[in-house]
Amino acid sequence: MNKSNTTTTGTTNIKEIFGTDRNGGLKVLDEKLKQYLNHTGIYRLELWNKEKIFVKATKNILEKIEPREIINEISNSPVLTNLQERAIIKGGAYYRSMDFLMFIPFLEFKPLVSIRTKQYTAFLNGIVVSSKEAPVLVSFDEMNKHIFKEDIIQRNVNLDEYDLLECKENKPVQSFLRKINTTKGILNVPKLKALKTALGYLLHGYKDLSRYPAIVLVDETVNVDDGANGGNGKGLICQLLQHFNTRTNLTDGRSFRNENQFKFSTYKNGDTLFILDDLHKSFSLNVIYNSIVGVFEVERKGKDRYQVPFERSPKFLIITNYYIKNDGNSTVRRIEEYEVSDFYNGIDRVIKTDKDVGEMFYLGEWDTEQWNNYDLTMLQCLHLYFINGLLSYEKSNLIRNNLQFDNKDLFDFIENKIGTVDNLKVNNDRYFFKNELYKDYET
Repeated sequence: MNKSNTTTTGTTNIKEIFGTDRNGGLKVLDEKLKQYLNHTGIYRLELWNKEKIFVKATKNILEKIEPREIINEISNSPVLTNLQERAIIKGGAYYRSMDFLMFIPFLEFKPLVSIRTKQYTAFLNGIVVSSKEAPVLVSFDEMNKHIFKEDIIQRNVNLDEYDLLECKENKPVQSFLRKINTTKGILNVPKLKALKTALGYLLHGYKDLSRYPAIVLVDETVNVDDGANGGNGKGLICQLLQHFNTRTNLTDGRSFRNENQFKFSTYKNGDTLFILDDLHKSFSLNVIYNSIVGVFEVERKGKDRYQVPFERSPKFLIITNYYIKNDGNSTVRRIEEYEVSDFYNGIDRVIKTDKDVGEMFYLGEWDTEQWNNYDLTMLQCLHLYFINGLLSYEKSNLIRNNLQFDNKDLFDFIENKIGTVDNLKVNNDRYFFKNELYKDYET
């Protein structure tokens, strides 16, 4: 396979692609046309899965282009005469066919990919490098790697105020993250920090073989009978991730069925984050266990099934109003759970106005300063993750609520028999014999 870098030679003037046929009529010179297309940055590109696509390269930025669009770029040129335009249109079917396009050279592809110790996030004004050090902005030319246009966040970023981020607690995103980690008016600082590292982990496009759990967001307080509380901000976390990671796949968990062989059909090549939002009560982690720990398998209707290797497969974020059943050590190792407080939807919430959450719901109306504060907050989450790894915290209700979901009758029996249960701990001055408790429970 012949490959080319983005430095080209040959025809650079569109007028030079035309010549005359034996009858003195105007015709397109195929070799000159190929040279000109190469000059304008048109290449073929082979992806990791052997799929071949066409791209237009502008310096190091690549834009996917359909075969029919390639020749349109020539025929729509304002410098062509009517005769020249008609000559191209006349051969349009041929120029759109692989008989012609197969001679377009392949690009020597040098993709910008995240590594274990660094994350690269592209903005309009450059690429931010996140690591254990403070984030830095470098130019596209300095990075000298290829990046797809669709992977560039369509706004500028200003890192000047990164060090002042903690002083802006009243800004929409910072305020939101603090409040969903506030219970009964008290901010849980370790929990806030842990959640930020979880967001950083999900934004990091690299999958570390040493640890790669699915992140689970669940209500801190749930209705054990039907579980469906909602409205406490978990869905807004999806928006936080989607607006920063252009390779996020958001799937409606309510329609995600365990037995559906096409459940991952919405996956697109290159997705680094797969969000299952609002999962139903009957969901079993076993359904996606292999997709988390090994090969991610995709099947679409009418198409062959294919596998995405581990290092290219997406990370998982699970959002649910129900606790995920603990099936043993395999479940514990493969998920990391984070509770979201009921500040926005709880009986113990502090008095607040619509303005507290309004700005988070209307991202499209943010001004430049608000967007920049959001970007800096996401970069801070990456920074915290690189420094600390994926942090956990002391869960206030997970043990209790998991038992309630697994066996509510047993839980009610224990509470009624023993009395007040605080995280399932019993006062030291009271003793119960397991065999007697079991007999009482059976009867």
